[in-house]
Amino acid sequence: MANIADREDFILSLPLDPQGANDPLVIEVFPDHLRLIGLIIAAWSEVEYKLIGLLAIELRASMDTVTAMIYALESSGARLEVIAAAFTTLAEDESARIEAAATITEAQSLLRQRNKFAHALYGESSKGEMAILSLQKGTAVELPLHDLKHQFERMKQLSYRVGRELSIRAGLFQEQLSEQHGSDVLRSIESSLGGVRAHPSPPKPPAPSYQSPESES
Repeated sequence: MANIADREDFILSLPLDPQGANDPLVIEVFPDHLRLIGLIIAAWSEVEYKLIGLLAIELRASMDTVTAMIYALESSGARLEVIAAAFTTLAEDESARIEAAATITEAQSLLRQRNKFAHALYGESSKGEMAILSLQKGTAVELPLHDLKHQFERMKQLSYRVGRELSIRAGLFQEQLSEQHGSDVLRSIESSLGGVRAHPSPPKPPAPSYQSPESES
């Protein structure tokens, strides 16, 4: 694999042998980065779908109907604009409008991050770090792993907030779900949203127990 370094600040790679079966990509050197990029892209799809579910409840319409309307728009940006307009119109008071605006603002910010990662050209900087390349500007912006972790955590937090709000609006939320009530909640959500399969968050693992050396003897 040949490195192209006609600019000093980044490196691209091309195969040495055009007939070669499978030369590795530069980005394969950064599996931890790629895992988080994939998680961010996939998590946005879940956030978007939860927003549509929340909108279906607000409209008192079936999930199938609202989904067909929203996904008639091809871009995530256009879909989010429609969802934002609907939430603003449906808000019952100023407090609800402010809350909806805050959710949409965070969603818009995260969508920009998702789009940046989804459509970026990746390579390796001259320092050996993963970077987003701009061939037009001749620059490379390094992409630290901790930044990707931060953006993924933001996405998870928004997904939880929207999902929690969806449960509250459906009148199904409890702070501590019993196993039976949890099953009833999931069935109710799936029924109200037209066959959508809802999955509870995994339970937190129990705190480790500690035994003193004396108790073991």
